[in-house]
Amino acid sequence: MPIHRSPLLCFVATALLVSGCSEVGSTPEVPYTPMPRIERPLFEMAVVPAGEFTMGSPAGVGLDIERPQRRVRIEEPFAIGVHEVTRGQFRDVLGRGREEEPNLPATALTWYDAIEFCNELSKREGLEPAYEMENLRRGEDGSVSGASVTRSSGRGYRLPSEAEWEYACRAGTTTPWSFGSDPDAIFEHAWFRGHSKVGLQPVGALKPNPWGLHDMHGNAWEFVEDAFTRSYEGAPTDGSVWKTQGGDGRILRGGGYLAGADLCRSGYRNRGIPSMTGGAFGFRVVLSEVSDVSDKSDVSDRSDQSDQSDQSD
Repeated sequence: MPIHRSPLLCFVATALLVSGCSEVGSTPEVPYTPMPRIERPLFEMAVVPAGEFTMGSPAGVGLDIERPQRRVRIEEPFAIGVHEVTRGQFRDVLGRGREEEPNLPATALTWYDAIEFCNELSKREGLEPAYEMENLRRGEDGSVSGASVTRSSGRGYRLPSEAEWEYACRAGTTTPWSFGSDPDAIFEHAWFRGHSKVGLQPVGALKPNPWGLHDMHGNAWEFVEDAFTRSYEGAPTDGSVWKTQGGDGRILRGGGYLAGADLCRSGYRNRGIPSMTGGAFGFRVVLSEVSDVSDKSDVSDRSDQSDQSDQSD
């Protein structure tokens, strides 16, 4: 798995994957309640309402970088892609990338490619880009250098914050995966290393999470906007992007097709180098301006705000 390793992340994955497991269903912690949809020229997006949830993993589960747990308030509704950005969509917008199998997730790209995609798509649709990117230099191998990225006041397409990503992935659940606590049920929801098919798969082929989002677990790892951090100490609680303490790392979420079940948990986080291409690194997009299509209802998970020993992993 093309994850850029650091001493912090050199570990043996927890053996939740049992070879030869049958496909066993699992009742999700919350009922299947897909969010309202909006159709953009290239994407189907789900409108996620404001709400509150417990982010991270409790003691004894996962890695220290997934702690401490904290309550996070998503202040405003946002729209998020129902699927990961595909090869076909990536080529349509940027004019590069692989042509074959256009419904596979767009991968083998850098974090800066995802930023560039968001900006170019915003311009195409007449939206003010969400990012300002300067001094981008691209090597023959696809790597980039010298790039500087800052958020603008534009309300165009962007990457989700790490908090928005986990909120959308959990979809009101507090279990290790959005489909529940049974690792066998992952066969119905995620492309991961336990499947007989090893490799990227077309988006949307398996069951979605309770809010109707596909491939939040497995298939392609997903870049978010946040810089890499070694814990959640001092992290924002309003759902915003955490920009400090990150060095040159960016957060990856969701697991991938070569990851074990444990690495596809809702709370699992990893590190990617933004200037280097990753074979299984992809992304999905977000729009903040959804006031005309959202009912702005409030959604919170079922965990008690005062109880940090809930079941969120």
